[in-house]
Amino acid sequence: ANFAQQVSAAMQLRAKKIRESVASGIVPPLYIQTNDISDFGRSFRTYLITRLSELGYRISYSPENSLVVRWSVKKLYYNKLCFFRLEIFENLS
Repeated sequence: ANFAQQVSAAMQLRAKKIRESVASGIVPPLYIQTNDISDFGRSFRTYLITRLSELGYRISYSPENSLVVRWSVKKLYYNKLCFFRLEIFENLS
């Protein structure tokens, strides 16, 4: 799978888990971390906010009383090929 497919799959899985929590009535608004200020980081954060909003989730612009969605992207090399690993996880602040 290419990087875009990996991102999409990770987001779909995370969205499914969040939807299950929403259905149980326990999910506060989502705050998407802002620690990566690179062009990619800003674009990816905007993408996450847009997609999660489209899926019906409330977005917070403050981590207080929110479910904090943290993510990182790591560049990995294997046999002279470059791969990216995306990690998305959440925690209550």
